[in-house]
Amino acid sequence: MATLQEILGNKTQYGDDVKMTLSDGTETTLGEVRKGYMMESDYRKKTSQVAEAKRGLDQERQQFEAARLDAEAKLEALAAKLIKREPDTTQLELERELQANPVAKALAEQVKGLNDKLSRLEQATGGLYEEVKQNRQSAMVDQHRRVLDGIKAKDPDLDEAELVTYAKSNYVPRLDLAYRLLTEEKRM
Repeated sequence: MATLQEILGNKTQYGDDVKMTLSDGTETTLGEVRKGYMMESDYRKKTSQVAEAKRGLDQERQQFEAARLDAEAKLEALAAKLIKREPDTTQLELERELQANPVAKALAEQVKGLNDKLSRLEQATGGLYEEVKQNRQSAMVDQHRRVLDGIKAKDPDLDEAELVTYAKSNYVPRLDLAYRLLTEEKRM
């Protein structure tokens, strides 16, 4: 007997229009199963890529943050030296002295550059988080739609809005379980 992987991969022997019944009793076609399988596979691949990119961005962020903190510490030490040398120095005079000092100037530019890189990394990370969130939401909506279609095939008189409202109001995350509970309540 062929494995699921072989069946899904062999479209010539097992066409998209081949009907099948899933373990939960839902009748569907191989085309629909392939579509769901491919979407899930694509979702897993994208999620893995996003996770890897996130790990890389987190490592870069840590490196930049460490370098920024080091540069800030060096600037503070330099400022402390200047204040120690001339305790009556005003903030404006201190800033001028730091601008005139090539080491302080280089450190200040390094801090500015690192802060810019950190903000770009945070923007990139935010975009990745949003993409993952949208992918998860899309996969969940698709899963709910397939379950709802399967239930509707068994019970054509089903009021979808009523089922969804029932699931939400009773905090039941799965529509198939909400359907069982709803129909059980009606039978009783």
